[in-house]
Amino acid sequence: MKNKSIFLVLVIFAAGAASAQDAERSWKATEVEPGIHMLEGQGGFTGGNLGLLLGDDGVVLIDDGVPNISATTVAAVEDLTKQPVNFLINTHAHGDHTGANAEFRGKGATVVAHDKLRAALLEDDTFAPAGLPELTFSGSVTFHLNGQTAYVFHIPAAHTSGDSGIHFTDANVIHTGDVLFNKIFPFIDLDGGGSVDGFIAGQQKIIAMADDDTKIIPGH
Repeated sequence: MKNKSIFLVLVIFAAGAASAQDAERSWKATEVEPGIHMLEGQGGFTGGNLGLLLGDDGVVLIDDGVPNISATTVAAVEDLTKQPVNFLINTHAHGDHTGANAEFRGKGATVVAHDKLRAALLEDDTFAPAGLPELTFSGSVTFHLNGQTAYVFHIPAAHTSGDSGIHFTDANVIHTGDVLFNKIFPFIDLDGGGSVDGFIAGQQKIIAMADDDTKIIPGH
């Protein structure tokens, strides 16, 4: 894998070492606003926090955890949605946020991501081509589903080169990806195109979108 960071090596090692405990890992769902859920890992490292928009118009999933529990992730989402995922948004290229891409694509989901995220995955010879994003954007893209407006916007050179945040403007909810680590010291993937200045600028952009009532789903 090109430009592999120490952080990613540690994440992959930890996930591999915990293979005997895979069956204990699961996802806990919390409805943060009507129709919008956060899924957070339980029982061990599952990946970043997931976002999920449900409704009659379709299902939008944000990120999908580490690869070695992809079947668990798919089952947890299906149990909650009772319908297929239509769109899967990746907030950045790290494996703890893209690990079940191939599985969800195989079930009919369209994977959406920033141009630079797809480019990073193409350079990663460990990533399955079946999980590559099919729909990419350069600046932003907006979903209009289930009475919600989901504004997906690029955050340049922050955690990585291809970060995105998702602002549910009607519900006043923001999924930050790994531009925000809640109560954890942040990691910036310099080899992956991240930067300190970009990370700070990304947080300032998110803060400018928020008010006292905004609910934040952090990357971790």
